[in-house]
Amino acid sequence: LWPTLIGPYLGSSGIDSLSVLTNVLYPLMDLMLLFLAIRFVVAGRSLNPVKSFLLIAVTVMFFADLILDWSTLNGEVFLLHLALGGYIMQSTLMTVAALRSVAQSTDETDRVEPVQVRWVKHRSYRIPLLVASGLIPAIVYLVSIVNGKQVDGVALSIISSGLFLLVGARMYLLTTQLRHQALHDHLTGLANRAHLAEQLSIAQERIERSGGSCAIFLIDLDDFKTLNDTLGHAMGDKMLSTVAERLRFRLRGLDTIFRIGGDEFVCLAMGLKSREEAKLIVERLLMAFSEPFDIEEVSVDQRACIGWFYWDSPETSPSDALEMADLALYETKRSALSKSQESSPKFKSAAVDRFALLQDLGRALPNHELSMHFQPIVNLEKDSVVGFESLMRWQHPTRGWVSPCEFIPAAEQSEMIRELGDFALVEAIAAASSWPTAGPNGSAPFVTVNLSARQFQDGQLIAKVARAIAHHDFFASRLVLEITEGIAMENPNQTRETIGQLTQLGVSVALDDFGSGYSSLSTLIDFNPAILKIDQSFIRPAIESVEAEILLESIISLGQRLNMIVLAEGIETASRSEMLKSHGCALGQGYLWSPAMPAEEVRKYLANFPQRLANDIMRTDSSL
Repeated sequence: LWPTLIGPYLGSSGIDSLSVLTNVLYPLMDLMLLFLAIRFVVAGRSLNPVKSFLLIAVTVMFFADLILDWSTLNGEVFLLHLALGGYIMQSTLMTVAALRSVAQSTDETDRVEPVQVRWVKHRSYRIPLLVASGLIPAIVYLVSIVNGKQVDGVALSIISSGLFLLVGARMYLLTTQLRHQALHDHLTGLANRAHLAEQLSIAQERIERSGGSCAIFLIDLDDFKTLNDTLGHAMGDKMLSTVAERLRFRLRGLDTIFRIGGDEFVCLAMGLKSREEAKLIVERLLMAFSEPFDIEEVSVDQRACIGWFYWDSPETSPSDALEMADLALYETKRSALSKSQESSPKFKSAAVDRFALLQDLGRALPNHELSMHFQPIVNLEKDSVVGFESLMRWQHPTRGWVSPCEFIPAAEQSEMIRELGDFALVEAIAAASSWPTAGPNGSAPFVTVNLSARQFQDGQLIAKVARAIAHHDFFASRLVLEITEGIAMENPNQTRETIGQLTQLGVSVALDDFGSGYSSLSTLIDFNPAILKIDQSFIRPAIESVEAEILLESIISLGQRLNMIVLAEGIETASRSEMLKSHGCALGQGYLWSPAMPAEEVRKYLANFPQRLANDIMRTDSSL
């Protein structure tokens, strides 16, 4: 309405153009400030105290200017007191905002802002569009008045205001839509990672303000990649959407579920009164996976792991809280005893240790700290060495000997396991190529090499094996590659194809640790490994019983019936060796004969071990 107020004044005073511009810009700036304030309220979802004070100050200043303009143009001096009071209030509010801003850290004051403005940065052209829609008619009116033209100012003001509101409403709808798209996952409709960051900041503010508590639950689907690879990505997408619906159904009114990527979900529970309440939420979330998922007439038994953090300290930042929940999820995945774990301070120190270990491991190869050791594999019937299992060892310059149980799992979490696997393959073949032959057929012990999941799934595996064999002029039949049942089942189709290619090359495959994982009979039939390695938990059971003996005998008999060579690992006593031999187990390895030894000691060991390889059950040179 400001054009109708100053229009008669500008038209009758005969002032120059500079004065006209000055009088036009003054209310124009007020309008711009008010528009930016309104836009901030519409766009923002969280106001910290500093921004609140500034917003109120701008609004007060607008109305003070409006009253001042009215009183000046209409000669109503008594209204000047209200305008002056508004200016005093505006100055006070801005001073308080400035002092509050100094008291807070910059990071704390603006931590939500990047999430809020990211989705409108590329829409900045809409600001001048909205301003122009309201100002152009008003400017036309003022120019007409100055040039002595008669224009209906009230009509123009109504048109201007209507146009302004229409464009503003359209912008609000588009902005709301863009915000929803930016803060929600398009597949499941759940809130996304950006929305999570915003809500975590709000949660921290609540903890600081009222001393309440909340909990963060990280949910990861088990073996989701296998489902994708087996049933297809379309089925995987439907699974994610169904999981989202089930999780949403399990939430309280104060809880929010987010999908932050892939098969990872986050539940943020606010307004908790105790840790026990958080534990009940964990149980409800796990119950979402208690029944099979029926998707397109396919029943899928999908499970999940949960790591969670109870957040009740204002000293904990949102990023730290999320990290603690993530560490708990990592420990849950490593543990086979529980499907959920609460975060613990020791998880953080363990993560720091793993990081330091990986850094040292990255330098271990170029510094020649890694080496391959070899444990003999014995023909139980002939009491002769027929092969060796290659096992990696690490002698750290300050830590000493580092256990493979410590550094191999850490390496499997990164691409470093590929480098270690390639090193093990080449070094094992190089060492075995120098072992002496024995017997009339000139046979020599075979060597087994353990493959990690990443190595077995490497598209270059066959080429690498062929290259290593050719480089050392090594008989392919003397090489056995070991995979676990878990690795084989990650992608059954690829496993069958890879085993077939290795067989054509002349290399045999052993199924390691049988009995510790799926123990699936269909796995044995589908993949038909040359060697079946019985897990040492069957060889050295925690409690010896008749039932355990029967189970062990059944596994050996099954391997024989399927024409597989059965190998028992972890044999430590002669009596155990005799028992296995009586059940028909062909091969054995363990401390009864020797622990793993350096490559340079193998020749001496073979020379001192009674050699009866001539009639050995292991096929060499031609086949295994």
